[in-house]
Amino acid sequence: HLSFVLAMQLYAQPVEAPWRPSRVATRRGVVAALARKVSTRVMQRIQYSDGISIGGRPASLWSVGEDGKELSAYRYAFSARKLALSILGWPLGSSSEVELPVEGLLQVEEPAVMSRAVVLVHGLLCSRLDMAHIAEDLCRRGFSVLAPEMDDSVSHEEGIVPGGFVGSLLAREDAEERRLQVLQEAISWLRARGANEVGLVGHSRGGVTISQLEGCFCRVNIAGFQPPQVDPEDIFRANALGPMLIICGSEDEVCTRPPLSMKYVQETVQRLRPEAESFYPSGVTHFNLLNPKVVETWRTT
Repeated sequence: HLSFVLAMQLYAQPVEAPWRPSRVATRRGVVAALARKVSTRVMQRIQYSDGISIGGRPASLWSVGEDGKELSAYRYAFSARKLALSILGWPLGSSSEVELPVEGLLQVEEPAVMSRAVVLVHGLLCSRLDMAHIAEDLCRRGFSVLAPEMDDSVSHEEGIVPGGFVGSLLAREDAEERRLQVLQEAISWLRARGANEVGLVGHSRGGVTISQLEGCFCRVNIAGFQPPQVDPEDIFRANALGPMLIICGSEDEVCTRPPLSMKYVQETVQRLRPEAESFYPSGVTHFNLLNPKVVETWRTT
């Protein structure tokens, strides 16, 4: 299970110090350590809030606690118009509010932040709820999880770049700088509320973002690669330190198809992050790792 792999990677770091750039000795030892941590923790309810602002936009926060109102569904905006403008260049569709049914969560104004936290960074033209299922499972393992909304999110109609994905590639540097600013604000927000250690998880362009941020963090890059025209050293930056887990499915229609390929992905990882843990699951596509309820929304909205 992907969220177990993420938690396993995060729990591998020592409690007494910030994330260090040391590798996990053995997967078996890490699994045993995680099992001991989980078995000794009293499981509480998951609390959720979407009333937080990061980078001037809404953010989602998951944590644990006992108080709050029963939450029946996640709610967020989905702009089919922005999606069409960004990909096709035509203003087709409209913006609507989407509900994703959930069970067992409590709605609160602002949950307390745990000592260990994770920031989830969504991809281009995606949303902060793309990895809500991962956020919930990480909460059950003792993490607070914060998911900010980026300027290129499909949840609003601002930040449209003419020319679709080609235009986004040409405007890449400015967009990536803005993403890094939002990510840094999210980390600072968590630390100001008691998080001693913060891990970073990003999907697609979010994987690029978390691989660029300066500093020492535990990082999980899920399918975060750019075409060969972009210097991969600008993605896996030398000053982005700390242990890293890199995941890319064998059937990823973005990262393993021209102009990219699985060979290019693996050679890039071996050249620039030889110390990283890597996982290339067979039969997994670019969007298999996202919340299935969100992916279904794309088909029906």
